[in-house]
Amino acid sequence: MELCSPNVVVRSPISFNARFEGADAVRELLRHVFAGVIEDIRYFEDVGNEWVRALFCSARVRGQNIEEATLLRFDEERRISEFTIFIRPLPGLTALTTRLGVRLGRTQSFGRALLVAAMTRPLAFLTRHGDRLGVRLTRVGGG
Repeated sequence: MELCSPNVVVRSPISFNARFEGADAVRELLRHVFAGVIEDIRYFEDVGNEWVRALFCSARVRGQNIEEATLLRFDEERRISEFTIFIRPLPGLTALTTRLGVRLGRTQSFGRALLVAAMTRPLAFLTRHGDRLGVRLTRVGGG
């Protein structure tokens, strides 16, 4: 967090409407992300300059493989002012949505955690189990 601006913003890969603003909110978010949500992180690319960088990694969320691209923007003091996060494939993103959403909902109340779980678990289930079949059904060129 010492590399972040006090006004740092994280733009969520889950929802265009989800933003975490300020060092306290980002610290809380990262605490949840790195305490049991995302595992086995392996960075494999770092490109950019002193104002903008893109970091690329692979990781796992609840057994689902993900690839993440994080766009970092820096302020005039060379501290991170903004993270914009992109995650693929869809089964990994929906696993993240469920796991992180339930954890964040639980910080507010058990009821919120239950509502988030009810909204996200069916989607995670469908994307996890439908991924292989969907690819086979839509494969271009026959196979």
